[in-house]
Amino acid sequence: MTLDVAGWVRSNAAAYFTNATAKRDYRVQLRGNRASRLFGTYLVILIGIAMVVYSQISSRGEVDVVEAQAQLTEFYNTIIRLLGGMIVLVAPALSATTVVSERQRRSLDLIFSAPVPPKYYLVGKMISSYRTTWMLLVLALPVTAACVVLGGASWADVLVAYVMLSTQALILTALALMMSTVAPRPVSAIMWSYGCAFIYVVLTTALGGVRGMSAMMGAASRQAPFEAALNPFMVPEFADTFSLVGPLEIPNWVMVLIVAGLVCKVCLLAAGALLSPQPEREIRGLRLHLLAYMAGFLYLTTSGGPVGISGIGNPEINAFRVLFGVLTPLFIFMPSLACYGVDAERRFWPNGTFRLRDSLNGTPAGSLPFLLIVIAVATLTIYLGQRAAGVALGTAYWTYAAYLTAFWAFFWAIGRYASAATNGLRSARMLQFASFVFLVFLPIPFISATTESSITDLGAVAWNLYILRPVFLEQAASLPMAVTWTIILALGGTAIAWAADRLTQRKLAGTRYLSESDLATA
Repeated sequence: MTLDVAGWVRSNAAAYFTNATAKRDYRVQLRGNRASRLFGTYLVILIGIAMVVYSQISSRGEVDVVEAQAQLTEFYNTIIRLLGGMIVLVAPALSATTVVSERQRRSLDLIFSAPVPPKYYLVGKMISSYRTTWMLLVLALPVTAACVVLGGASWADVLVAYVMLSTQALILTALALMMSTVAPRPVSAIMWSYGCAFIYVVLTTALGGVRGMSAMMGAASRQAPFEAALNPFMVPEFADTFSLVGPLEIPNWVMVLIVAGLVCKVCLLAAGALLSPQPEREIRGLRLHLLAYMAGFLYLTTSGGPVGISGIGNPEINAFRVLFGVLTPLFIFMPSLACYGVDAERRFWPNGTFRLRDSLNGTPAGSLPFLLIVIAVATLTIYLGQRAAGVALGTAYWTYAAYLTAFWAFFWAIGRYASAATNGLRSARMLQFASFVFLVFLPIPFISATTESSITDLGAVAWNLYILRPVFLEQAASLPMAVTWTIILALGGTAIAWAADRLTQRKLAGTRYLSESDLATA
């Protein structure tokens, strides 16, 4: 045990402190005059914008001391928000093409032919990109120092803001690195990385913005949800806030550091699972980490009080909508989770329909058990969080959870049928994703064109045909609608899964590529 711990310490120290990949990329990035010209241009633009903003403030004429202080504070806030925008624009671009470019140059096989684990390689790529972000922040010190000299902020404010901005940049860097591993081409990697950055900004604004502003409005306390501090454009407002974790007051910049570490861990595991020739260990670690992080995040966000905007509305409906929002990203991962094919790696071969012991190894037989575990963990965590906040969730909440379980199991069954009906894994995934778009997104404009009623209107009969109708109604009408759709989706999903298994058995019975022993050990 001692030797294992010592080896683990040595391997992690080598990955984070003496990484050869990071050293190589550092030398490549600073080779020639290109880097100095780019850094100089960036600094000139930043100083020019700061001078324009300050000239607008100083040209307002005579003001009293209080208003002058407020204007100087606003000048500092504007500069920090400008740096936040720089983080959102630059951080994804720095790591979006790192891995996919190596793949196009066909140098990945050469790298992994040496005893280099995927984690070592990915950590080096992340460090090299993150180092450049920190260099950009350091170059902005003359402007932020001017804010301190003018009295708009203190050095403590600047230090906390820099820690938060750099930590948010680390999150965006990790997401872009994962997209670089997934994408087939550099252009796709850049587009997907900026898509992740956009989603990140929108989600942090939605999760933390409204709750944070409402919690702080008119209150002397600086307590605020930590989700608000994850947004790069909200750093000035939430840099000195804290979150309550039990009786402890933890500064939100510490919470941001913790979240960044968890996100980086998940992204590295996901990227490692895609790069590793034997990814069972990475897949198991990734799924366990996702379950643990999801449970911790949901408990923190739901144990502070009634969910929803200021707790308005029926608590069970609000909890149901939170659960629906948490599970919504499944539509992105469902094609990879549910589909299988014999034209891909061995772990994608069909090996059964439901096998609990395979729920963490990434094989098709464990896809439905893992999906049910995800839904169960999210449902139970929200229930326990609301119970800790003094909100009692009754039978209706569990009915809504059953509806969402049937909803996602239905699309899992469609993925199984798409895999059985097509000849390739990629075709099956495209068909599964297209079915989700066809059943969830396309009916909205079609039904809207056939009726003048809103989706929230109780008398809108046409909207009853929409699969997500229970999400938009209040409890009096939503609960029976949820029961009806639960039955429909459960029966439909069972029938589709049964047909998929029969079709798969007939298909494999005549195949010449796989034998029964291959399928038994897949």
